[in-house]
Amino acid sequence: MVKTGIGTFVAFGEETTWGTAVATPNYLDSRPGMESLEATTTQTVVNDISEIGSDKDNVLKGPKTVAGNVTMDLRFNGTGWPMFLSHLCGKDVATTGSGPYVHTITVGADKDITAKGITIHANREGVNAAGASQAYQYIGMRPTKGTLSFPGEGVATASFDCVGKDQDFTSLGTYTATTFPFIKLPSDDSTATTFMTYNSVAYKVKSFELSIEQPVEERRQIEDSTNIVPADGGPMVVTGSFDVEVPDTTSTGGGAFNDDHHAQAFREIVVTVDGPTKANNSLAITLGKCLVTNTAEAHVGSAGLQTVTVNFRAFRDGSTKEAVFALTNASATAWD
Repeated sequence: MVKTGIGTFVAFGEETTWGTAVATPNYLDSRPGMESLEATTTQTVVNDISEIGSDKDNVLKGPKTVAGNVTMDLRFNGTGWPMFLSHLCGKDVATTGSGPYVHTITVGADKDITAKGITIHANREGVNAAGASQAYQYIGMRPTKGTLSFPGEGVATASFDCVGKDQDFTSLGTYTATTFPFIKLPSDDSTATTFMTYNSVAYKVKSFELSIEQPVEERRQIEDSTNIVPADGGPMVVTGSFDVEVPDTTSTGGGAFNDDHHAQAFREIVVTVDGPTKANNSLAITLGKCLVTNTAEAHVGSAGLQTVTVNFRAFRDGSTKEAVFALTNASATAWD
């Protein structure tokens, strides 16, 4: 039957035990190109020179690897991004309040969910699915890098690179849409909080991006055809950038970002996005110790508005970790 993209979707669920598939009751907004997950089985061909060609019996089946990317819109009910973020950081979500609720993820805190995983369900069949069609199911998925993007106009998005244990097939399922508002810019709140402050000063930011990377070592016992629980392969790295209107130079330097780069001054960056009625829908990201990693010198490129891209890296200092995400919403759980 002819396949189209209409009616396709991605769902997910949290595994209590890494690598053991679970139901996928949570759904992402369906978007073109939202996933690139694949399973690959290696093939080794023995170098046999006894014949003029290649004998099929010399092909050896190797282990299976699973990897790919999942991209999602951000909503104030969480949808998928808090689960993927918490598994990337190895830190469970801490929920407080009783409506509105505040769901907090501390990036860089001691890990407490390293034994869990994510099952991802990819229905690629769409509305023209045949009666016996099934969805791809990816098991034991672990994010290794996440990038959150906040454009000057439109919906904020998150992109997660993942590795996993295995892939099989399951029933197609039925898509359930969420009704919670998007995390978008500009805000729909009439008294929206300033999007970004740097060292407690508000700046006119045009766009913002934050990247969190946790290198992992994929592990496999020599007798197994699939991976076992991955291990951290290095320290977590949190970096970001933002485009901003060029600040004034001062009598002593080239503006806050340029000065702080040369002085190696660590500053706090706070990003806030309010939804409709910000008391019930809000996202705050606090990066307590950030270092500007480029000179942030503004070169005149046109006769129009002058902007500059500022790159930074977040660090920890005692109890101050790299980043803290605080999502406020009306849901008792961090993802629906």
